[in-house]
Amino acid sequence: MNPFKTVLCVAAAAGALAACGGGGGVDASGGPTTPPASAITLTGTAATGAAMAGVTVRAINATGVVTTAITGPDGHYTLNIANSAPFVLSATDSTGHAWYSFAPAAGTANITPLTTLALLDANGHKPLADLLAGWASGPLAPTAVAQSATKVNANLQTPMRAAGLDPLTLNLFSDPLTVGAPGLDTLLDNLHVVIECALGHCTQTIHGADGNTTLTWNADIATGGYNVAWTITGPDGSVKLSVGGCKGNSAANTFSLLVQTSVLGLHLSLAPDLCVEGLPSQPTSQTAFCNDALVKLLQPSGVLLLSCNYQGGVGLVTARLPAPLNLAYTLTYSFVRH
Repeated sequence: MNPFKTVLCVAAAAGALAACGGGGGVDASGGPTTPPASAITLTGTAATGAAMAGVTVRAINATGVVTTAITGPDGHYTLNIANSAPFVLSATDSTGHAWYSFAPAAGTANITPLTTLALLDANGHKPLADLLAGWASGPLAPTAVAQSATKVNANLQTPMRAAGLDPLTLNLFSDPLTVGAPGLDTLLDNLHVVIECALGHCTQTIHGADGNTTLTWNADIATGGYNVAWTITGPDGSVKLSVGGCKGNSAANTFSLLVQTSVLGLHLSLAPDLCVEGLPSQPTSQTAFCNDALVKLLQPSGVLLLSCNYQGGVGLVTARLPAPLNLAYTLTYSFVRH
């Protein structure tokens, strides 16, 4: 179905669909792959406050293809990689500490301690080196990373505002980062992140600029009002996938999709609303809705589908999370034309 073709290349994040495009370069084991059907460009800045100059940036796509690039003196890098989204990235600084990032599609992917914090949370605080090693079989969903990014923003809202940034809308992964310039680099200068892993679990400690002040990390902090968005451009134009309710600012004659989660009729604060804006059309039938890539993308992986219904621009999906949670829930998909 054409409406969601724009976001098909991020659908592999849910592990539900084959990845877009082909291979190219080497796979995660170092073996050769077939030539890429297409490639996209990832670019960004690797920095901890100071630029990570002259280091190797490693990017992995959803099929396990690895591409590398060397950063310049300002920490900036550019690389081309086979178009199989989503992408995970890493870079190791001069002290031997590895930092990580994520991209749902072509565009900007900064690599910093703060993007690492978001990925660590999205990965359940399991070692990120293991996540990279198994990326082709278990990539993170863009929605999960965006939700974790809102948690970073909520926890660090005070130093963000002190650096002149808006924590309600800041995207740590893709917003402008220039070493030595005000804004995001100032925030990095004022924070020192330490991540320690043992027995398959990692913890984070965040110090202030003086090296002594420790910022409290609240794993259950409320993230209402925080809206981290990904802009994804495809054959049908651009769509914006974001955490939080739809803002109603889509272009005329496009559709917004609001996804809400409930258990026993109660809205879950732990599963915030998701919004996709800029869709060119809505499903035309129940079969089209239930089989669509985007509908599957916005569901957790590994769930047991119980039922799927669609009528009048509203879809209802009931499913059950596997043991040990064994939790039944309902997803409501509401399409609105602008």
